[in-house]
Amino acid sequence: MSKPIIGIVARSMAAEISQFDPSSLWRDRFKVEAEFDETIYRHGGILLGVLPTEPTMNYQKHHWLKGEKHDMVRVLEKCDGVILQGGLTEKLAYENLVVEYCVKHKVPLIGICAGFNAIVRSFGGTVHKDTTGKHNIQNRAPAHSVAIKPTSQLSEIIGQPEVMVNSIHEMVARDEEIKNLQIAAHSPDGLVEAVEIQRGGVFLLGVKWHPELLGDKHSDAIWRAFVTACKKR
Repeated sequence: MSKPIIGIVARSMAAEISQFDPSSLWRDRFKVEAEFDETIYRHGGILLGVLPTEPTMNYQKHHWLKGEKHDMVRVLEKCDGVILQGGLTEKLAYENLVVEYCVKHKVPLIGICAGFNAIVRSFGGTVHKDTTGKHNIQNRAPAHSVAIKPTSQLSEIIGQPEVMVNSIHEMVARDEEIKNLQIAAHSPDGLVEAVEIQRGGVFLLGVKWHPELLGDKHSDAIWRAFVTACKKR
């Protein structure tokens, strides 16, 4: 069996770098976190960076032209699965397109951190900024536990009711902000830590933590399930 090709949507560094050095020569760059490449390779997949498909395209735009959408769909058609990685918290039109495409065509999709936010927003929900700072701990190590719903697909994947996760985000969601998705996990303070779809053979999972940085058996179980779903395409 051929290895599945898994697209990861690169994130623009412009807004991130501009916060610190607006004149930087490196602001017009796109990034993919290196840990994803190692993780996907280790679980039997090939990672493909998804970049703008023509020079005029800009991932910071909130509206795309019809031709731009067509070009992006052509790229997504090459993918057996898609990752929406973490990064800045803004709402971007291209992420909605990726989520809509994956759901419509039953392409396995996993959203990490800001990718979780994109999934929630694409289904009509919202996220808000956590002003306490309790969940924005700049460390890849586990920071708190999450309780996994026993009826969720995430529970089937991980196989236990509670795991320790890292916490490197400032945007959060409560139950009432989640629309048209199933909640799969909560933090000890009641925030939503994972969402999923439980219908139609679709693998869609959004998590607020960064399993690509943990490398433990529970994170491996998530990536194994995701890549396995991609292999079935």
